[in-house]
Amino acid sequence: MPAPAEPSREAWSLSRTDGLFGHRLIVISRLIRPAGSNEPVLVQFASDDDALVLSLREFRNETALALVLLWIVLLVAAGVQIRLGLRPLLRVQGEVERLRGNPSARLSNDHPREIAHLVEAINALADARASDVQRARHRAADLAHSLKTPLAAMAAQSRRARSEGAPDAADAIDRTLAVARAALETELARARSALARGSNGETADLADVVDNVISVLEQTEKGGSLVYDVQVDDGLAVPVAAPEVTEVIGALMENAVRFARRGVAISGIAEAGMICVFIDDDGPGMDAGRIDDALARGARLDEAGSGHGFGLAIVKELVDATGGTMEFAEAPIGGLRVALSWASEP
Repeated sequence: MPAPAEPSREAWSLSRTDGLFGHRLIVISRLIRPAGSNEPVLVQFASDDDALVLSLREFRNETALALVLLWIVLLVAAGVQIRLGLRPLLRVQGEVERLRGNPSARLSNDHPREIAHLVEAINALADARASDVQRARHRAADLAHSLKTPLAAMAAQSRRARSEGAPDAADAIDRTLAVARAALETELARARSALARGSNGETADLADVVDNVISVLEQTEKGGSLVYDVQVDDGLAVPVAAPEVTEVIGALMENAVRFARRGVAISGIAEAGMICVFIDDDGPGMDAGRIDDALARGARLDEAGSGHGFGLAIVKELVDATGGTMEFAEAPIGGLRVALSWASEP
């Protein structure tokens, strides 16, 4: 092998040169002085440079592969750690969804202590919401009760004025009463509609509601002369709180009584995952145009009628707030059919 241009005595020197058969060699050289000799000796070690380059390339490839595998393992481990860490929050999310569907439910207490305060805060908020809804219901009932006596007194004054030969004064009082009652009904219905949005998860026995409404209507002059055909499945529960479903059924049955000739039919069935209620009368019915007019806010089925029934628009707002639908059709007994439906599992 050729000697390096300037061999060193202090350190090994590295060089490359051509070897046999065209192979490149990598050579390390150094001058050393053997003991007892004054002549330096050149020591050289050579190796195939191609084999060394191939070894370096394999090392780089293996190192890159190892780093990629390590990155994948770390990525998977991080994902598993995040998923395990978020699992309690996913449980909380599911329980919050159930809380939205059933306000009486509460989040369970078997959660890690890291989120225990969050769970307690959500439960406290749900308790406060339930208390607010209950207080609002009581305020609405108190308002209706407190205004009942003054309105009844004004109605008595109207009858007295009419009996004393003052029809103009009686008409004026009646108009004032009508405006006051309409405003009261609208505001109470709006309040109940807002409350109904927070009453999911509650149910009401339809047969009990219908019986209670009929017992009230039978005390009226027109309602006491009609025949009521009730066909409700035993144990059929409407997925709406009792106060709201009573308002809806009561208002629609009162309107049916007002127009009925001989009777009113009420039926309730459960089919295809729906709770369906049908209120039919044998009155004159309504065409499509009149239904659209009746659904206008503040309108009543009978603008000149007495009583405290809601307008159809207000009833529909309350039905929509409880997750139901209200449709109109011709009744099998000849008059108007009002069809109500709610999903059996809202």
